[in-house]
Amino acid sequence: MILILDPDFQKTLPQKSNVFEQLMSIKGKVARDLPNRKTICFEQGGKQYFIKQHFGIGYWEIFKNLFMLRLPIDSARNEWEALRLLSKHHIETPKPIGFGQKGLNPATKKSFMLMSALENKLSAYDLAIANKNCPYKENIILEVARLTKKMHTIGVVHRDYYLVHIWLDAAAYEQGEIKLCLHDFHRALIFEKLPKRWLIKDLASLYFSAMDFINKDEALLFFKTYFNSKSSALDLKLLKKIQTKAIGVYYKEHHRYPPKECLIFEKVENG
Repeated sequence: MILILDPDFQKTLPQKSNVFEQLMSIKGKVARDLPNRKTICFEQGGKQYFIKQHFGIGYWEIFKNLFMLRLPIDSARNEWEALRLLSKHHIETPKPIGFGQKGLNPATKKSFMLMSALENKLSAYDLAIANKNCPYKENIILEVARLTKKMHTIGVVHRDYYLVHIWLDAAAYEQGEIKLCLHDFHRALIFEKLPKRWLIKDLASLYFSAMDFINKDEALLFFKTYFNSKSSALDLKLLKKIQTKAIGVYYKEHHRYPPKECLIFEKVENG
């Protein structure tokens, strides 16, 4: 068994033994409930926390993922390792508080990832829906590009990289300051050097999620900032791959093509 827990949090537990079982059975508000994992918000010692509990993915899920040539996510370790690395490099995320795992068989092993709750935060997606013409839009685009670049530079690929997983500090936003926080790294992977296909996937996912809220100039601003390039020096072949993949995701989700004003390249293709 593996058990890593912040000492200050451990002091708040009613029992000092059977800690793994306590946290795997803790009660609170269920934020997400899936067949093999559950996310719960709870209060302990006067503070709010989230725990992601994994109960074993079963042999069918393993075989299905292997058949599709992808590694199954069989525990909370991915998110734990990603949050620790991001925190080390001063990228704001929910603070990792603890990780536990029992068993070796990926079909049956149990695990949890404990983190601080995100308080006083605004979702970038909700903000975009509520105010497409927000006064700080350009600053948000610049900061998202810089933060995304930093995340990828240290070797982390999110794999579910949408606007809903980028949050802003509400108090700072009211003062015109953009402070971002990333979350939901359940599927994250870590590499010494990020493979291009994963970079394309993350950037296309983010582009897809913003297509209803941005125009061509704003999309170019993001990519010029991310690649630290002038438009004439951008890798157009790479950008076309990102846009084509983003369009494909958009079409699959909405059964229509995205607005043309958000596209860098005018030709619309189904990715």
